Amino acid sequence: MNNRKMKALFLGIAALVMMFSAGCSNNSSSTSPTSNDTKGDEQAAEAPIGKYDSPIELTSAVVSADPWNTLPDGDTAESNAFTRAYLDELGIKANIVWSVSGDKRDEKINLEIASDALPDVIMVNRMQFEQLAAAGQLEDLTGLIEKYGNDTMKELYGPDNKVAVDAFTVDGKLLGIPWNVDHTETSHMLYVRADWLKKLNLPEPKTIADLTAIAKAFMTQDVDGTGHHADYGIAMNKDLAATGLFNSFHAYPGIFVKDDASGKLVNGAYVPGMRTAVEQIKAWYESGIIAKDFGAKDHTAMLEDLNSGKVGIHFGGIWEAWGGLQQGKDRDPKVDWKAYPLPSVDGNPAKVGIQPLLVNGVFVVKKGYDHPEALVKMFNLYVEKLLGTPEELSAFGYDNEKGYQPYAYALGIAEPMLRKNYQIYASVKEALETNDASKLTSEQKINYDAIVKYRNGDNSQWFVELCYGPNGTLSLLEYYDQNKLYQLDAYTGVPTTSMIAKGPTISKLWNEMLTKVFMGGDMADYDAFIKKVDSLGNADIEKEVNDFYNKHNK
Repeated sequence: MNNRKMKALFLGIAALVMMFSAGCSNNSSSTSPTSNDTKGDEQAAEAPIGKYDSPIELTSAVVSADPWNTLPDGDTAESNAFTRAYLDELGIKANIVWSVSGDKRDEKINLEIASDALPDVIMVNRMQFEQLAAAGQLEDLTGLIEKYGNDTMKELYGPDNKVAVDAFTVDGKLLGIPWNVDHTETSHMLYVRADWLKKLNLPEPKTIADLTAIAKAFMTQDVDGTGHHADYGIAMNKDLAATGLFNSFHAYPGIFVKDDASGKLVNGAYVPGMRTAVEQIKAWYESGIIAKDFGAKDHTAMLEDLNSGKVGIHFGGIWEAWGGLQQGKDRDPKVDWKAYPLPSVDGNPAKVGIQPLLVNGVFVVKKGYDHPEALVKMFNLYVEKLLGTPEELSAFGYDNEKGYQPYAYALGIAEPMLRKNYQIYASVKEALETNDASKLTSEQKINYDAIVKYRNGDNSQWFVELCYGPNGTLSLLEYYDQNKLYQLDAYTGVPTTSMIAKGPTISKLWNEMLTKVFMGGDMADYDAFIKKVDSLGNADIEKEVNDFYNKHNK
């Protein structure tokens, strides 16, 4: 399966790709009308997909014109399925004044803000939202979803998603509509070569001790009947991006947790469990379970080790199959990775550290624009098309066969249902159990069909089984939910001043210290870092975090 089709199968992946996109060319232009150049009737059609009697106009921009977000021949950022539908079905003439790839969007929008040249409707990031809100440059959207939204929009931004709405409500006014995705999709888990486990008749891992024993077995025994054994036990790369591994020791890098003794929020990386994790990883390195050259491996090199049978254990997120494990399956159909809940270092279950709100961007309306309700109506159209017929999903969402991704050019984007990907998993699981796919939505049916194809011998569809199958990675979200195994970030604000100014330096020094200690250094270096981290700026960061927390949690 080519990469375009793999991405096109699933919008959530593309959403995350958009968040972290990099290395793409600028594709800007500036030819359209200015803000407030509206025409037509002043009376908005109140029906969710109702059409203005005479077209109104708005200016906007596309901030995800990435090379992989391809469109059908002849379509452009300025003229595509959405711009035509806005005009034909809503009576909204959208003038796209510029477009950029995802890696350029923040820089471009910052320039637009500085020069007071933002278009009428645009998606910004959380920090830009805070800046615009503080400057009084955003239209009040309060009540517009209730008045103009369709049932889907009212559900998406209703009580069940209160955290998302509250995050963009300032002084009682809703100033932005977020494109938020299921925050539990950032959950981490443990991946193990299940075919090797089966060959060696080993139990599934539940503890760090189990994991150590399995790693040693993979390194010393014939794992596949050919005399082959793993070169090393547990994959890790130089970026130390192994959040799940640290969570197994009750440490939570990247989020803030409440310290029971002081009652204050502290950085989850500097808790006692982290020291235990560092000692264990150091021991693994010394025994060869961690690769001796891990400090020189980037993600690509680590992935190659996973796909070439050099290692059979890996901590990762839900989408590892989309992120490259399918390549190993393509090389050797016998490869069988399976995801397991995080093992625990002790008798207490490991919790997964996640943020309570995951936002790709925030759609806002510039202060002074006459038709702020137009944003809600464009959202309505988006979710209707994405939940519509297979033909509508292909035309407005993605085309699985051709790799088109027109959804990226919409001017109001929302996941079309709460916990969409979990719902896909649950619905596909039920359909497989009952052999009845008649109740599935178009997107659910795509994934159901892919799993059926895999089970009928199409090896290229294995990654869908690994994610959406009954025992797939999304099934672990159900396990984590039912067993209350989420450790939520207690800080819900935007990056503070000290985070921005001092955080990168602290992170750099932290990673350098950890790598040194893992690779034969002294634990005294770890202890010394913990003692001095407050003086590096952590004290300022934690003060700002606690000030915010105390203000919003009285």
